[in-house]
Amino acid sequence: MKHIQELKKSLTKKRRTIYIDMDGVVADFNLYVSNLLGRQIGWDQHDLNAKEWDILSNIPNLYTQLPLIESSVEMVELRIRGKCRVFVGNSASNDNAFCKTR
Repeated sequence: MKHIQELKKSLTKKRRTIYIDMDGVVADFNLYVSNLLGRQIGWDQHDLNAKEWDILSNIPNLYTQLPLIESSVEMVELRIRGKCRVFVGNSASNDNAFCKTR
């Protein structure tokens, strides 16, 4: 029985890792791009044409300029205070050639 209790203690001491998607969860890609292009865009990458993707591809550090979603900041802070390691990322879309080349 002692072994199980020690195991439980060691497991609760380990920091959990949480992976969070960036756009639409932590940062508002659609708001930024809608404001930049002067028109509303949706979740589908097909909402942008090749010329618009070209505009975005020429913005240095594009993802660092996205506005944060306020509620997400609180959520991430709570997870960090809860001793979780938090990683924020953005995966490449298989249907978006721009993502594959950058």
